[in-house]
Amino acid sequence: MVNKVLIGLAGVVLLSAVSVGVIIGTQLDGGLANTPTETPTESQESIETATTTPAPATATKTATKTATPVRTERRTSMPPSRFNETAISQYIATYVSDARAEEGIDRFETNGRTAKRVEQMAQGHSEAMAEARNAAHTIDGVTSAERYENHDLTQYCEFKSAEHSYIETPRRNRFEAVGKTVAGQAYEANGETRFNANDSAVARAIADAWLDSSTYRERLFLANAERLGVGVVVTENGDVYATANICG
Repeated sequence: MVNKVLIGLAGVVLLSAVSVGVIIGTQLDGGLANTPTETPTESQESIETATTTPAPATATKTATKTATPVRTERRTSMPPSRFNETAISQYIATYVSDARAEEGIDRFETNGRTAKRVEQMAQGHSEAMAEARNAAHTIDGVTSAERYENHDLTQYCEFKSAEHSYIETPRRNRFEAVGKTVAGQAYEANGETRFNANDSAVARAIADAWLDSSTYRERLFLANAERLGVGVVVTENGDVYATANICG
């Protein structure tokens, strides 16, 4: 009878121990699942390394930058027939007069009988330069002073200096400016590539070159010079020859 009682008690104790162990095990498993580990797993290390290491991204950017083409603007040459010699001449006269006005000097007169005679002389010299393919004051042995004489303009165009101390005369070969540029083509000027796309741009190139020259600027800025004649020729190759002559 005693043995049966002891066996029964032993069974109860064993069952209780098993139950407690199951409960404790369950609590331990739940605690591990909810508690973050301090040591990252292999997958976490890989993610962190990919995020903080810029090597792959840099390589991609470099490859993209190298593959990007560099775009350069190209202008197609324009036919010389699109340019108007008379318009270019008028623009040049305007730009020169504008420059004089900025310095407080009277603007040039481009109309009137004498001014038109001076313009015709300038046009004839530009035609001679175009034929000789040379922008120069002396073409075929004829100087600027001789052209004034040949056109009966020497006495008409003389005038007193600003100080009235002497007479400014075309006999001194200092009443003229000559120049050359291109129309509808790219060209180099002061280390820059430029493109004369219209009459105004061609005229600006000529006028700026004259105004940048101390010799021509002095001639075009003579205070008592009243008249200006400009002649322009645009050749079949797109070369532009220009002449400016002043007169009192």
